[in-house]
Amino acid sequence: MFYHVEQQVEAIVAFTADHLTRDPHIHPDMELVFLKKGKSLASADQSTVAVEAGDLFLCFPNQIHFYNDQEPVEPLILIFSPDLFEDLRNLFHKNIPRIPL
Repeated sequence: MFYHVEQQVEAIVAFTADHLTRDPHIHPDMELVFLKKGKSLASADQSTVAVEAGDLFLCFPNQIHFYNDQEPVEPLILIFSPDLFEDLRNLFHKNIPRIPL
């Protein structure tokens, strides 16, 4: 699978959008997506889940991930360094969720 590498300068970035990215990408940060409205398919590594309004999708560091919106979406996106949480840093770097939803 082809993907691109993203690098955030800030330790925390929060924003809203009118769509989720279809391009597979990877970064050393956590990505948390809360879907306020709509439906999307969210993929992280080999796991793809249906995300609907009210759902929260979590991507751990260095997981290839992307989205395929099924209808117009209104996501809230939080991208943050796992190093902000010193007590959980090893958990974030050495594990991935079995089900990221």
